[in-house]
Amino acid sequence: MEEKKYLISICIPSYNRPETLGRLLRSVDTKYNDKVQIVICEDKAPKRLEVRAVVEAFKAETKYDVKYVENEPNLGHGKNFRQCVKQADGEYVTYMGDDDVFEPGKLDGFIEWLDQNRQLGYVLRAWVNGTEEFNYYNCEKYFEPSIETYEDFYLKSVFMSGFTIKRDYAYELPVVEELDDTLLYQLYMMAEVVMKYPSAYYPKIFVRDVGDGVSYFGKSETEKGKYEAGKLVTNNINFIRSFLKISNYIDKEHRIDSTSKIKLQLSKYSYPLMSYTRPYGKKTFKAHVEKLRAIGLNQSVYFNVYYYSLLIMGKKSCDRFIQLLKKILGRRPHL
Repeated sequence: MEEKKYLISICIPSYNRPETLGRLLRSVDTKYNDKVQIVICEDKAPKRLEVRAVVEAFKAETKYDVKYVENEPNLGHGKNFRQCVKQADGEYVTYMGDDDVFEPGKLDGFIEWLDQNRQLGYVLRAWVNGTEEFNYYNCEKYFEPSIETYEDFYLKSVFMSGFTIKRDYAYELPVVEELDDTLLYQLYMMAEVVMKYPSAYYPKIFVRDVGDGVSYFGKSETEKGKYEAGKLVTNNINFIRSFLKISNYIDKEHRIDSTSKIKLQLSKYSYPLMSYTRPYGKKTFKAHVEKLRAIGLNQSVYFNVYYYSLLIMGKKSCDRFIQLLKKILGRRPHL
């Protein structure tokens, strides 16, 4: 394989968030500026001119090579995800949400580690949201290509920022437009790559989920009618169905049965899928849980444990207990 000029292309699918995009760009903090490229794909948002101004100001003062692309027409999340891969020149692409940031002083360590592990097709990483850390294993871990690796990584790869995959492997994948409305196109990319190439878990946190920007999902043609702009998508039943839509597609293509296992995993880790609606009152919460039952997520005892705990104690108390449990274990519980 031809050696790339850059080790990493930091890929940012941008839509209508000039202020938080500027914050993200300022958080790119590494001494390896010759190994890093920043790729921003602006998706024809109303604030395009403001985004352009933020990027131009950053380019004028930064030490990094910045490629800025304005999409014509609006592509939507899935297509813009692929557009980033198309525009990237690095050996690896590392995605970042335009309302998230890099942790100060932590990117260098990841770049050094990745430079020593260039046999990898995909990297699963730890991350942080507020004070809550998402650690999936207690230490660095390597995985051989397999269906089991794909199934193990599936739910752990939902958060976009820090999602790192070898650019050529992602670029060579067939385009699957029917998955563009899932908002989880990265799961398809990850699955195909880890079933064919080695992968690993990087345990040191270098990205932070800030997520304080307005949600604009539902604006593109592929997303209209499925999501409502301005509202969280994580408690949207169409978003939850996306997990199974992607796994069903992969099952069909590879003649395997991963969906039953992934549905069980979704059940075991369904707490965030139901907890978002608890603050809206018991009636709304119960109605949402019934929808989760209807798509078959009541596969494990944990589903009902979460349901009754949230119903009786509320979200804040349950959140505190889960965070304490993670702190004691030093990682997410393996259920």
